[in-house]
Amino acid sequence: MNSPERVQVTVRISRELDEALACQARKLGVTKNAYIAMVLSRVPEVRDSMKGSNRDHEHTA
Repeated sequence: MNSPERVQVTVRISRELDEALACQARKLGVTKNAYIAMVLSRVPEVRDSMKGSNRDHEHTA
């Protein structure tokens, strides 16, 4: 179910972090993927960048 609006990424994380993310997702009744997207969208720098996503795509490491 990939759409032009979504991309797939791979991130290596510790087993402990994976388990913690899965646990929090279960508590909220969402998938781990949905939970991670929600958490990342709440990071101020990411949120601010999303507001300007229709402008030039500036990517910084």
